[in-house]
Amino acid sequence: ISVTGVQTCALPICQMSAAQQTAMNAYITCLSGQGLAVKSFADLRGLNRSDAKVTAALAACQSKSPFPARMGASH
Repeated sequence: ISVTGVQTCALPICQMSAAQQTAMNAYITCLSGQGLAVKSFADLRGLNRSDAKVTAALAACQSKSPFPARMGASH
């Protein structure tokens, strides 16, 4: 069956619950408040994690992150 005009989204942001979306919004707001140009989930991919400003902002906002901390990551 083909449905015209209906789009599906396979991105992780599209599969989030309301609580996860709220957490993501808080995380993005925190990162923006730290001076990063982040307005959406997609903007996270473009961050240069080698940049000291980005690293500092990610660390400052880790408690708001909807993503689990990576195993073995140093804090």
